[in-house]
Amino acid sequence: MNIKQVIKLFIPPVFPHVLKKIKSIKRKADETYISTIGLIEKKSDTICILGNGPSLVESCKKYKDFIVKHDVIGVNLLCVADIYTEMKPSIYVLADPIFFGLGEHGIENEKYKKFVDAFFSKTSWNITVVIPDYAAETEVCSMLKQNDLFNVRFYNTKNLPSDENIFDQYNKNLSTPPARNVLNLSLYLSIFLKYKEVYVFGAENSFMEDIHVDQDDNRLYFTYRHFYDKAEREYLYYDNDHPERGTTKLYEFLSEHSKTMKLYWDLLEYSNYNNVKIYNASEYSLIDAFERKKPE
Repeated sequence: MNIKQVIKLFIPPVFPHVLKKIKSIKRKADETYISTIGLIEKKSDTICILGNGPSLVESCKKYKDFIVKHDVIGVNLLCVADIYTEMKPSIYVLADPIFFGLGEHGIENEKYKKFVDAFFSKTSWNITVVIPDYAAETEVCSMLKQNDLFNVRFYNTKNLPSDENIFDQYNKNLSTPPARNVLNLSLYLSIFLKYKEVYVFGAENSFMEDIHVDQDDNRLYFTYRHFYDKAEREYLYYDNDHPERGTTKLYEFLSEHSKTMKLYWDLLEYSNYNNVKIYNASEYSLIDAFERKKPE
């Protein structure tokens, strides 16, 4: 893994310019943007966000009856696991360019293949798929639009000039909080849609516990842990093709991680602005911004 991939743990690459304008609002003569998330229909006042942390399996066993009676957000590779068809998310959120064949190795990327194979073969219910505006002309977007089960909604990735309060800009999707991870984006969407309550499950965010320094040579490595696969250890090289150039430095990694954790506090302020209550219902989590509460 190179330094760009390390940063991508927290911030996806700079988003390309929008290629196709589905629904645009002029802010300047030369600026348009796509935003259709305001058209998402809520089925309840409560939404449950299913993260990809190892504890999600336990949470879904304990609180399945609570989760399935509300709106549910699934993310990333949730679709590869049995939990996907058990919980049947009403909304699916994607942020990483990899899932549109735009990341490393394009459509040959293993994550891309896993997602496409699982999502299109397992989904048998109506679901809203929320994707970034820059993915409007990708093959995945085309496949989604050709299937009546999928309702595609775009979120804006271009921050447009405005004199309005930042939270008012968020409410109009003229600006979005930086999508440092897909959980940040899912929280933003839940607040934007003004659900009364948001319950978050499987949100370990245990980067501090998963980063390690090799005691023999000081190389930095990360242990990836998700509920749907085995833990994997990867050295965080600046350049995978030239490992002799070394791994990223610990302070660089921690600096990016601190920005991610700070964003949760920013989202808490935004939730308070919209009178939305967020509960961290994860079995284990290092996120300290939201009130801890399990479903009753």
